[in-house]
Amino acid sequence: MARLVASVDKYIYTVNGDTILSHQFISNNAQFGNGIEVSQDNHFPWSGEIHYEINNPNQLAFKLGIRIPSWSRNKFGLKINGKKIDLASEDGFIYINVNDESLTVDLSLDMNTKFMRSSNKVSSNYGKIAVQRGPIVYAAEETDNKAPLWNYKVETDKEPKYHYNKDLLEGVGTITVKSIAEEISPEDGPLYSTIDEATANYETDLKLIPYYAWANREEGQMQVWLNK
Repeated sequence: MARLVASVDKYIYTVNGDTILSHQFISNNAQFGNGIEVSQDNHFPWSGEIHYEINNPNQLAFKLGIRIPSWSRNKFGLKINGKKIDLASEDGFIYINVNDESLTVDLSLDMNTKFMRSSNKVSSNYGKIAVQRGPIVYAAEETDNKAPLWNYKVETDKEPKYHYNKDLLEGVGTITVKSIAEEISPEDGPLYSTIDEATANYETDLKLIPYYAWANREEGQMQVWLNK
């Protein structure tokens, strides 16, 4: 942790010749050589709206390269001084030519919730999906949902719902997905039965929290890969 905090500036920006590369979306005020200043403001990773303000008092010519994450590579928006601009990414970055005294850049990343699958070479994940929004992978916890968690099948054709809860786990976004669950067999029910004796299904919501935030409340089950 001490090494990370001491070197975090090198993770946010690097300088390569006449190019300043912006790698991470962390609100900050940075000063570079020759009087160049770059300020970044955002509520990432909950919001994909990234705002840059560039102060270039000597009107030097340089490039600002902004990393476009792979999960947003095919869908992002860009405005320079409030004007919409189309730029193609090159090796994961977009490059903006700067020679004005001041400049604003607004980047909009794709924050739609996505259902992810793994390679079918992974036998334990076959036929399952995971839920991702922006850079964050989500998980279901027993704290929010009736156990067992393997009893749910996510309806991937239904639109998931996102909600930011500032009071939960010091502020996290939660996702609710529609799912089908089976009635739990009674304690004295048979261990095996024919498929025509299966219990009834019912529709229900499955609540998900960011994977990094699990195991901070009551003990219980947790599951990332969910039945489809």
